[in-house]
Formats: sequence, C-alpha cells, structure tokens
Amino acid sequence: MAEPPSPKAAGESRAEPGIDVARDAPIRPVETRSGASQTVSEAEATTGGQTAAESFPGAGQTAALTRVLTLPGAEIRTDDRVWTPPPFTILYRQRVREVDGETWYAVGRQRDRTEGWVREGQTEEWRSMLVMQYAPLAGRNRVLFFREPDHVRDVLDSHFTGPETARALYQSVRRGDYDPSRLVAIEPERPVRSDQAPYFMPIIDFRRDEFEDANLTPVFLLQLAAVNLESSSRRESDVPGRPKAVTPDGEALSEFRAGMVFVVDATVSMGPYIREVQDFLRAMRTESDRVAPGRIDFGLIGYRDNISPDPRIGYTTETFLPLGTPGGARFEEAVSRIAPARVSTRDWREDAFAGLQDAIERIDWSPYDARFVLLVTDAGPRAIGDALARDRQLGARSVGRMAERRDISLHVLHMQTDEGQNDHAQARAQYAEATQALGDAAPRYWTLSGDAPAQFGAAMRATGREILSTLKKFSAGDSLQREPLFSGDPIMQDLVAVEAVDIASERDAEKVGQALSEQFFVFQQEYLGRREGEEAPDFYRAWVADRDLVTPRAESMAVKVLVTRAQLSDLAARLSDIVRRLDEKQTGTQDAFASIAGLSGVTAYDPNLTVSALLPEYLAELPYGSTFMTMTAEQWGSLGQQQQGEILNEVRDRIRLLESINASAADWLPLPGRSAAEEVYPLDLDDLP
Repeated sequence: MAEPPSPKAAGESRAEPGIDVARDAPIRPVETRSGASQTVSEAEATTGGQTAAESFPGAGQTAALTRVLTLPGAEIRTDDRVWTPPPFTILYRQRVREVDGETWYAVGRQRDRTEGWVREGQTEEWRSMLVMQYAPLAGRNRVLFFREPDHVRDVLDSHFTGPETARALYQSVRRGDYDPSRLVAIEPERPVRSDQAPYFMPIIDFRRDEFEDANLTPVFLLQLAAVNLESSSRRESDVPGRPKAVTPDGEALSEFRAGMVFVVDATVSMGPYIREVQDFLRAMRTESDRVAPGRIDFGLIGYRDNISPDPRIGYTTETFLPLGTPGGARFEEAVSRIAPARVSTRDWREDAFAGLQDAIERIDWSPYDARFVLLVTDAGPRAIGDALARDRQLGARSVGRMAERRDISLHVLHMQTDEGQNDHAQARAQYAEATQALGDAAPRYWTLSGDAPAQFGAAMRATGREILSTLKKFSAGDSLQREPLFSGDPIMQDLVAVEAVDIASERDAEKVGQALSEQFFVFQQEYLGRREGEEAPDFYRAWVADRDLVTPRAESMAVKVLVTRAQLSDLAARLSDIVRRLDEKQTGTQDAFASIAGLSGVTAYDPNLTVSALLPEYLAELPYGSTFMTMTAEQWGSLGQQQQGEILNEVRDRIRLLESINASAADWLPLPGRSAAEEVYPLDLDDLP
C-alpha cells in the first residue's frame, strides 16, 4: 500500500472491523501533515505512543504518530476491501498522502500496523489522551450536553440573578418538554459506571469561561464526543435521542441491602464516643429488624496503635462485629466487647489508616448495594512514613482511592477536643485528603467541636433516623427522589464542595443525617442502573460545562488521562527512583538531579530542569502542576529537611496508588481491536504526584 487506494479502484466488499487486513512494516520515519519527517524513538515505541498535550484540555502532540478518532460513517480502504469502524474508534495516523486533491491518512489501531487508508474529513484529530467522565453523582445534578457553546453561556450568564434559569431547565428535562434544538444529550438518571459499561468522552475543543455569579466561578466549556466501548449503538451514526423514561422499581428496591461498618478509635480518651456507637448499633439493630428485616447489616472494628512500645495497648486493630452478624445474644456480646484502652499510646496519633484498611479490604462487601464506613476518632492518623504505622507506605490518597474502587462511602467524624489541639491541623489535612479522594462534592469529613460527646450523639441519632426512613421507603416499594438537587435546602446547599463541615450544635448534627441520605440516593441510582444496564448516551459532538449548572462549586465532569499498564508501571518506577535518590542523604541535590536526568535521557543537565521534565513525555504538558512536579534542583535544595520529607511522603503515597492500580484488574478499559496489553486506565489528574 504505497499509495492510498483510488476510490474507483477499491472494491466495495466490506470486512468486519476485526478482520486482518494488509500489514505494512513498521514506519520509520513517519511523514507529518507538513511533509516533514519525524522519527519514532524507542522510548515512544515502548510507551504506546503517549505524548505531550498543551494546556487543558490538551491539543498538542509532539510525537510523529498522531491519534485520530473516526467519525460516523468513516470508511477504511485497502486495495481490495472497504470496512466501516465503529464511530470514534481510536487510530494512529501513520502517513499522509494527497491523491487527486484529497488528503488521505494511513491508519491502524496499533502503532506499527497499517490497516488501511481513510479520508481526512472522516476523522477528528485527537492529539491528547485526555478524556472526560461523569463526576460521582453525589452533590451534583445530571449533566446536560448542548449543541452550541452559546447555549451553555446563556445558562452561565443567567446566574447574575441566581440559578433559577438552570433549575427551570432541569425541571423541563424532568417533564420532557425541553428544547431538543439546544440539548444534544442528557446524562441518564442512573449513574453510568465505566467499570461496568465502559465509556469515555474525548475532548475535541474547549473554551475558558465563568459563571456570572457572585464569585465569578471559573468553568471550562468542553466540546466532547461520546464513546461507549461495548454499546450496540456504536455502529449507528448518531444516537442523541431523548433520555429514556425511568420509573421507580419497587420490586427491585425490595432486594436492596446496605452495610455499615464503624471504625472506632478505642484508646483511653474515647470512652464517651464508644458508648454512643454501642447505643447506636443496639438501637439500629432492633429498629431495622422491626421495620426492614434483612435490609442492613452493621460491622464494628476497633483500632489503637502499634503495641511494640507497650503490649498492654492490646492490639493495633480488632474486628469485633463482622458484617452479617445477626441480632440477639451474639450481636450484643460482640458490641459489648469494644472498650477504651487502659494505658495510653505513644502519642496522640493512632493508626487510623490500619483500621480503615481492614474495613475496606478485609470485610466481605459483595452482598451489599450501599456501603458505608464511618471512622470515629479524636486523633489524627499515623501518616505515610511514620515508623509506628502498620503500613508505612499507606497514605491518605491511597486510602480514599481504595474505598472508591470498592464503591464504599467513607466518612470521618473527628472530635476536635482541647487535649488534641496540637494534632488538629495534621489530622484535618490527612482526613480531608482521604475523603476528597472519593471525587464527589458530598460532605464526608465532619469535625465536632464544643460539647463533642453531645454533638456526636445527636449526629448518630440523626443518621439513624435517615437510615430507618430510607429502609422504610425501600420496603414499601418507594424510591428516594430529588430534583433539582438542593433547590430548596439551604443546609445541604452549604455542604457542597466543603473540605470539612463543623458540627458545633445539635441542630448542625442534622447535616450528617442528610448527607447520609444523599449518599443513599446515589447508591439507589447505581443499583437500579446496574439492573437496567444503563449506558452513557452516544453523540457525535456536544458542548458541556465541567461544573454543575445549578451549584457551580460542584464539578460535573472529571478530567482523566488514559494510560496503559506499561506507562503506569514506567511512571511508578521513575518516581520511585527519583524519591530514592533525593532521599539519599549522602547524595547532594545537584548530583541527584543530574543522575536522574541522565537516566531519563537528558544529555545536557540544566539546573533549571524541573522534575516533570524527568518523567515520561506524555506528562510534560498535561494541565497539572504541583510543588513537586515544578521543583528544580535549586528549589529542592532550599527546602528544609522536614519540608523535603513531607513532599517525598506525598509522592510515596502516589507511587503506592499507581502500583495498586497497575496490579488491579478493576476499571481498565479495553479498546476495540487492541490487545489486553493495550488496555487503558482513566487516571485522575489529581493522582499524579
């Protein structure tokens, strides 16, 4: 196939997308659209061709092989065959030719394999591997996709007088009488999970804008395509349509089950809070068995600290009540066993992350559709690198993502007592990061001040009322409803996208119960979506705001970068080497940076070189920056030892996270026509170091 086939000469027989068409030898060099020749390096060959992108959402690709997306109806031709790939198939553009005034691309689903030629006009250049996915549903409304960017701007501008226009728009969507000339597609009512119905939305174009609200909240307007990787509609040219009507499934909800595990700090100072948890569990077991038997189970894990300083501490973690324990004498005996330690631990901090790890990884969550873990403590956790931690490599980000991957709603109730005031700042930072790693705008981190035992007891009672109310609805065949989200609830409006919510009075305690109710709604929608086989809507292209149209503080879309296992493994290995070299006290800062640069293929060491320049090329121009990624040797050397240690511990947490993702089979997306080795993972930009 030295030249693209002439349309007149090409046969009209069609082959299925998976057919083995003619194979070219690996292309070295490759011609670009300008006619210049670029060579594909060995490093590019081993990392799957991922390349740099410009500022968010990315539009610049520096390597020779550019990715393109096939548009609906695109035809790929060889000398004797014509076949139509599914819309938005990802292909590598390997060569460019002009034939009779028309531009043709040699393309293939693999870097070094040409599968045919396609007209330029039947493709969309996709220079980055940045995609968008729906943000978690908690704390936001459904995403609306508009035909033109001005249609989105009309809503943004209307915020000058408040979000009433946006609320009215959602009401029209609910009624089904919205203007189809403006709305291209609507996110389904049921959440679409990419691990169960794989999808992603490539970014075609973007604009920076802002809401005309009091804060002039910045927003990106994104032009997206939608790709359902396993949908039958992938073979159709354009399927915007109207959202299907969703009716509550009472029979389905009658089978809905919830699990709630308390992880309780069982040290000397925690006596009043332990008694409140015990009272809650006893009351909830009795009441739930009466109004909704078999619908909810409770678990209880106690944690203390490393026992090596004093064996009388008793344990680091202990599971007192596994999920599934029936009520009665066995339940009462298990709940009664937890008690505060008789001796003090080494310092104020305890090994909270060990307790959370047991709750997340060592509990069988498979029978449960709603999954809650509630940490109850008056102390901060042993953070990554702490010599007394059970797992010195386990940090806040990893704990949060661990819960997210198992679909667990993690909540922290942190008593801000006078005795622990020197620990509050560290604890707040760690718990906020762990709960925010779940990625939604729902409140999950609660600080309790003032008369903390009284506020905690009130919060438990409010939580119990909401749980029982929800279970009663499900048992009666009713479902939880909301629309538009938080429209008349100033309490919940105040909770959106807040790092920590302080419970300073019994009235404030209602916020905890309402937040749990919101999370129950999300679990309900996910449960029904799984039963109904919900898929993301396909559309050719549409414009969307990356923040909620009613509540701009909440994100509606999450930006991801697609990475292969090879890329993830390479990134973790390079980061590990950088951390090791920077942590070696006998190695000077300049020498460490110079040695890292040499291993990264940088031939001439530049003292102004940043860490990001020493990492894989595809990270270089992502819309992401951090203290570590932008650090130069001079800046690193100017930091004190404690600051350096804190930064390296944060990077170690990210390394552990990347390694755990790489080792997992969950959430990896297969690309049509690619081998298992070319599966991609939608990595959140916030998970970079």
